[in-house]
Amino acid sequence: MRLLNLLIFFPVILFSNISAQYIWPIDGKILLNSNFAECRHNHFHAGIDLWAVEGKPIKAIEDGHIWHISVNPFGYGKSLFLKLDDGRIVVYAHLQKFSESVEKIVELEQKRRFSYRVSTYHKKEQLIVKKCELVGYVGRTGAQGAHLHFEMRDSSNRPINPLSLGYVVNDSTPPLIKAVQFTPLDDSSFVSKIPFPVIIKPYYNGVLYIYDDTVSIIGRIGIEVLSEDYQNDWSFRLNIWKTELYLNGELLFRSVYNRFSYAHTKEVELEFDYDLYNRGLGRFHRLYIYGNNHLPFYIKRDGIIFTEGLKKINEIKIVCYDANKNKSVIIFYLRKGKKNKREETDLVSNSPYIKETGISFYRNLVGLSAGDKGKMKTVKMKNLVPIKEGSEKNGKFYFFRLLPQSEGICSLLVEYSKGRELFTFNYNTILKNRSGIITSIEREFMVIINDGELYEDLYARVRKIKEEIPEGLRLLKGAYIVEPCGAVFKKEIEVAFSYTKTSSKKIGVYKKLKDEWLHLGGIYNESKKAIVATSKHLGTFALLEDNVPPEISDFQTVKEGNLIEKIFFTVKDIGTGFKIADIHITLDGVSYIPFYDLYRNEVCFLLFKKRIEEGGHTAKIKIKDRAGNKSSLSVSF
Repeated sequence: MRLLNLLIFFPVILFSNISAQYIWPIDGKILLNSNFAECRHNHFHAGIDLWAVEGKPIKAIEDGHIWHISVNPFGYGKSLFLKLDDGRIVVYAHLQKFSESVEKIVELEQKRRFSYRVSTYHKKEQLIVKKCELVGYVGRTGAQGAHLHFEMRDSSNRPINPLSLGYVVNDSTPPLIKAVQFTPLDDSSFVSKIPFPVIIKPYYNGVLYIYDDTVSIIGRIGIEVLSEDYQNDWSFRLNIWKTELYLNGELLFRSVYNRFSYAHTKEVELEFDYDLYNRGLGRFHRLYIYGNNHLPFYIKRDGIIFTEGLKKINEIKIVCYDANKNKSVIIFYLRKGKKNKREETDLVSNSPYIKETGISFYRNLVGLSAGDKGKMKTVKMKNLVPIKEGSEKNGKFYFFRLLPQSEGICSLLVEYSKGRELFTFNYNTILKNRSGIITSIEREFMVIINDGELYEDLYARVRKIKEEIPEGLRLLKGAYIVEPCGAVFKKEIEVAFSYTKTSSKKIGVYKKLKDEWLHLGGIYNESKKAIVATSKHLGTFALLEDNVPPEISDFQTVKEGNLIEKIFFTVKDIGTGFKIADIHITLDGVSYIPFYDLYRNEVCFLLFKKRIEEGGHTAKIKIKDRAGNKSSLSVSF
């Protein structure tokens, strides 16, 4: 038996020693700009970002070979993939340049393909590297600022948290716990008599985080936590490493962010509450399983609190850890509420979904707040059912359930102490595992949801609004806002505007993102008699026509001594955007490969190591956007 135990334990010791042998890929003080499994647009962050100045040398962390070389103007930029002798894969991304031997391979391939993009794969014996060997230099290709994106993957190409493999950073600072959200998981569940989610903000008493008031709950409740970690003397916000949820001292939920699979990286919106993130309220971690996701973070996969079986008063403890095992604890108390008992609540203002005055929405629920209009009462309603438990007895606010309708009109007549007000809106109900259409009242706009795209029933609203359109883009139809904007889908949804048949590339579907319009594309669908595009989320959409050519400006050269080493210019397009393949540049009649920097709106002539004497040169630039609008510029220098 003793021998068996040793045999079982020995591989673990060996594995740990291998991990401990890895060196950091850069020298000097290690500071993290980003952590593993952080929330990104439509994916998890698959590595850690190491702060470093541009040009800092990068080393192989262990013996192995270069397996893959990639050069891309987007994404990872210039990146290097190493297969280590122990089977793991290492990725270095956003490099300024590679080692000299790799640079030669890249240059030959770029010239052969006449393309900045390069993707090559290599056998083990071709590009062997030794531990500590120089493999590249820190850069900012494909990124906004200089840093090293450092990934480790297992032999099956699944990302692993490097901080779980023996790497240690200087960090004795525990995470911050900034807020906790209580989420009713159905329309018969309540937090402090409110059927909408409620956020509380605890305070730190020098030992732990606490919230003084006891929170009443009824039904099925999910808890979410907003927690951030910071490294010693460093300002970058980092993801936590582990969370635990305890109910009356018993572990209810645990998540550890050590690994995931690329097959499930798009389920990031199930781990983090996308709705709150979309509202700008932060990255709340769910401490319960949403959407039957496939993520491997969860060791204890329950998390949902049921009031049935609870004591009258119940202790909730949440523990948040960073990778150095620094931890923060919050303790608060839940009271088991009673149904059909009307009582006042002071937590309405704590809900991010409830407006101070007027009508609010959450899933299939409608809230009505009187605000400063005084006491109110409902006079008449259509397609609404009052919720007795969720309405305050003093007439300051009421809650209702929407009746499921494939296409319905809701109306609510309210009487205040001074006058009346009528609320009306159109809505569409699409049940989970069903298909359906969200359509505008004018029938010129619709969103198509196909079978299996929903995680829960969807109660959607669409209305026409006025939006400012950039000069040069012509509004053809819209704009329409489709809510809830924070709804998540398993696949992209179809967005369609009815339109006469056209093959014009100038006409397309756009989505409003903050202060700009994003071109989603648009193909005419004969059966739908509409121009159709796809979108990951709901939001504000319009059908626009792009007649604006790209803007070429700021042609410049950079000299090293008396010779020119860099030629570049700025290009911007407010409509459809452009493909890099549609950028054509020549110098003295010779075509050059363009290198596009997305974050600087900059295009460079790829000169390789060539240097040019000043004077007597002519550069010609031609660019076409996706709408077919063309621009050109000729510069003599």
